[in-house]
Amino acid sequence: MRHLPPTIHDLLAIPRFAAMMDRTPRMPENLNWGTPWRLWVLRDDGTWGMKEYEEYQRVWAVAQKAIADTSRYQDVCIVSKRRLIRPSDSLRDAVRRAGYNGVWCPRCRRPSYFGSFTARHHALKLQPTLTQDEPYRCYYCGIRKAMVRGYA
Repeated sequence: MRHLPPTIHDLLAIPRFAAMMDRTPRMPENLNWGTPWRLWVLRDDGTWGMKEYEEYQRVWAVAQKAIADTSRYQDVCIVSKRRLIRPSDSLRDAVRRAGYNGVWCPRCRRPSYFGSFTARHHALKLQPTLTQDEPYRCYYCGIRKAMVRGYA
């Protein structure tokens, strides 16, 4: 049975999560080249859009506009293409207290649903080869669940 993860609107109601989104994550200099940030937006018609950015401040500013425009967008997700970012203990606890017990995606920096998706999944269209050995992937960014450590 498929359960969708909480939307960005749900998560931003959690003060610790909102504070995390406002802070620029540390990106080591050797990983900061090109466009290390990807923004996924789920449009109101159910289709996904994507754009990549050089700086977190810019992707967050664009994401905030989409978050505010609820007539056009259902959800947004900012993905770190180069660094897996674990939640702090206090953030993880705050998200759980709010009732969201999904697996934390370290690329999306949020609780997510990991399921078996086809190559038609919006994020998986960017990946030339899908594996069958452990097919569970993040609803937003498509990272394999095998790549995600437990943050219990």
